[in-house]
Amino acid sequence: MVIKKDTYHHGNLKEALILSGVEILKESGYGALSLRLVAKNAGVSHTAPYSHFKSKEELYAAIAEYGFDLLSIKLNKTMSLDDSPMNILKIMIKDYIYFATDNPDIYSVMFAKDVDLIKFKSLHTKAIDSLNLLQSQLEICQLNSDINIENSEKQALFLWTSMHGFSEITINHKIPDNQRDCETKKVINYEEIVNSILDYLIKAITK
Repeated sequence: MVIKKDTYHHGNLKEALILSGVEILKESGYGALSLRLVAKNAGVSHTAPYSHFKSKEELYAAIAEYGFDLLSIKLNKTMSLDDSPMNILKIMIKDYIYFATDNPDIYSVMFAKDVDLIKFKSLHTKAIDSLNLLQSQLEICQLNSDINIENSEKQALFLWTSMHGFSEITINHKIPDNQRDCETKKVINYEEIVNSILDYLIKAITK
């Protein structure tokens, strides 16, 4: 579900409301989102959102779906690259981290405790689909003898929890002081940190 900015003018109210919600998240944060504010930002009546979302939780779920769609598009594009399976896996890991840290507001909704994945089946499916892309690439790497031949589902879960944890730490500005220069307290090169984590993750699943 890739949404265009002018979507409401073409009669796509639901998509316009989701984009409106994303804009509010980026400008004001998670706690500011409401159906009334989304309607105002989209330029529609305050009752308009209720034709698509019965509650704020449903709006959150729709925004989360939008986020997983964007993530899956990014991962699928990487999987189609003309490169070695291992390099593609490494790029996918970076893709995930950079998607999260470049879109912290959307990412916060994708994993918000206020949204019940089991309750929203479509959202649950899209969340699992994005994880399955990672698992599929791991299986390709196994066939190519690049990584340990183990349970690919568990390997994917290991990578995902590691990527998610680092992304959350980065988004919340919790990179430990020992990752900073002792004199200047300036954060070391972010790319260097990501590459270091990537190296350790790959080592953990290779022979």
